[in-house]
Amino acid sequence: AGTYAGAREGLLIQEVGEGSAAARAGVRPGDVLLAINGTPVQSVEQVRGAVKGAEKSVALLVQRGGDKIFVPVRIG
Repeated sequence: AGTYAGAREGLLIQEVGEGSAAARAGVRPGDVLLAINGTPVQSVEQVRGAVKGAEKSVALLVQRGGDKIFVPVRIG
């Protein structure tokens, strides 16, 4: 998991837990999480709900600098 702060669009990732699924997938502090599985995210509760409801993986849409990239994250 990570620590998030509200951004104008999406959630700013402030911290990525060492050894977490997000860290293994390449998510970095400073990335802005825009959507999970195509659904825009505005709150940490939405992130938790999407991850909890996922079976094996989720697709994160992340803004890194001027680029928007998809990051597949394996759950469990």
